[in-house]
Amino acid sequence: MRLLCTSILLIAGCAPRAGWTPAQAPPVVESRGVWLDKGELIEGPGALAARLDRLRDAGFNTIYIAMQVRGCVTYPGSRILPQWDGMKDQRPDLIAWLVEQIHHRGMKAEAWTEFGFYTYHTPNAGKDLSRGAVLDAHPELVAVDANGNTFLHNEQWGDFYSLCPSHPRSQAVLRDLYAEMLERFAFDGLNLDRIRYPSGDYCYCPYCREQFHKDTGLVLEKSDDGSPGQTAFMRWRKENLVRFVGELSGELRRRFPGRRITSAVVPPDMIDEKGQDWPAWVERGYLDAAMPMLYAKDIRESVRFIRERVGPRANIFYGLDAGQGMAVLGPQIDDLRAAGARGITIWYSKSVDPLLPELKAKFQPPAVSPLYP
Repeated sequence: MRLLCTSILLIAGCAPRAGWTPAQAPPVVESRGVWLDKGELIEGPGALAARLDRLRDAGFNTIYIAMQVRGCVTYPGSRILPQWDGMKDQRPDLIAWLVEQIHHRGMKAEAWTEFGFYTYHTPNAGKDLSRGAVLDAHPELVAVDANGNTFLHNEQWGDFYSLCPSHPRSQAVLRDLYAEMLERFAFDGLNLDRIRYPSGDYCYCPYCREQFHKDTGLVLEKSDDGSPGQTAFMRWRKENLVRFVGELSGELRRRFPGRRITSAVVPPDMIDEKGQDWPAWVERGYLDAAMPMLYAKDIRESVRFIRERVGPRANIFYGLDAGQGMAVLGPQIDDLRAAGARGITIWYSKSVDPLLPELKAKFQPPAVSPLYP
């Protein structure tokens, strides 16, 4: 039994102290998180409480609550965005109540900013004249692609508008919004998401054209991949977001000392496309932890890149997809632990529910997050 406990602790990256016994074993240190999606928020208090019980009993220790969805927020009375229609029939204090319930169960709660710079979603932009509250009031902030399009079309979900991630006033909107979330609710931290450009074709808005020329001396125009102009543009976008995350992190740490700053981030093969050099955010200390979303069956190359880039001691809480089932998820968890991973974050609350009995076996003994010892 003692040998088994020792093996579990070593796999989880937590070496036992000299002279310990199983009854006095130090806690396993491992973040075990799940994103609580908007669809589960509208279940109501009774169903939510039962869901939290199941997640706690399965061994999860961190819950990321959807706060920014479809160009709205999930709470009433925001100074920046309207409340999402799906939440208007819920009790007004639902988010405050939910955070309290998470804490009552011994877990941590972070505000998950799912949409980030994405500021509006509509099934069909051709039939919807709105671009969301912010862009309707400030149309000059819309992100524009190389062909002049102002929304990103997804065949499955429809059309998404984004604020220009480069524009200082777009960045100010998010700084104000995220400070508001931490002011109003007793979150343990902020979990950033979609702090990125919509695609490699963004952004060619008037601000980006002017500022890119000022910064580089080059004219911003669509060019072939690998060309000097395109290479400079890709680098410039990354620098914009590194600077923004640094400023956001600095402001939030000054105003809300002790709150953690984490982020769901793209897999390595999308860093250039999205302009999201998140390893630099980690290396510079802007984030307390990053959750690269590795939603594929074979994640070995991605894990290798991440470990080489940020080092084995960085707080990387790998994002995995419960929708692939335990046949994929289970071995991925085992392999990540063997590689020294500091945590696992699973997408998402609905998909994870049927897997909880099997995950409970994986998540024993209980663990504490490296961020919240």
